[in-house]
Amino acid sequence: MIRYHGVFASRHHLRAAIADRDPNATASVVQLPLLERHGQEERPAKIRSSPPPPARLAWSRLLARVFSIDVTICPECGGRMKILKAVLLPEDIDEALARQGLLEPRGSPPAPTPTGQTDLPWTA
Repeated sequence: MIRYHGVFASRHHLRAAIADRDPNATASVVQLPLLERHGQEERPAKIRSSPPPPARLAWSRLLARVFSIDVTICPECGGRMKILKAVLLPEDIDEALARQGLLEPRGSPPAPTPTGQTDLPWTA
């Protein structure tokens, strides 16, 4: 059952202005077979449908939408780029960026200050 709201509702006073009222228009209804014949016996028919669209867009498509660049095409030769390695750990990311000269390697985090001492100018 389908319920329509707003101007598409069946009793809305403006529905006549937007709904198609062509009496010659017929909806093309296709009856799906309920049974298929296999030799002498009949079996329930298998409903064939197209695969559902992907639920999420690929990261490359999202980057292309946001930045108007195609990250799957090499800027030097125009060929198709492929993923060589996925780097997930922060230490490995830092190392890979440092190798490319894009980031200075991080050292260990600063030691915490002793309790009660602070370097913040607004505390008393």
